[in-house]
Amino acid sequence: MLIRERAGGNPSLFYLNYVFPLPILKQVVTMFASVNQAAFDSAHPELAAFVLDRERKYLPPRLPLLHVFRRRGAVTQRWHLRAS
Repeated sequence: MLIRERAGGNPSLFYLNYVFPLPILKQVVTMFASVNQAAFDSAHPELAAFVLDRERKYLPPRLPLLHVFRRRGAVTQRWHLRAS
């Protein structure tokens, strides 16, 4: 209902055909690797392989990447890389 009110009764569709999620995901994983200590890299060598291999399209299943987006509040975006 709130979306319809903000659109002024005229709903619109936006197609993001130029956004490619895989390079964004690989950049996020690269940022995680850069802010953590070297022990993190040695504990998760599959992350480096994921980032460096152009053909690899999926994160290892034991390392889910969670994204939280909130419109209101102090935090607008938060990424978590959780090793199981």
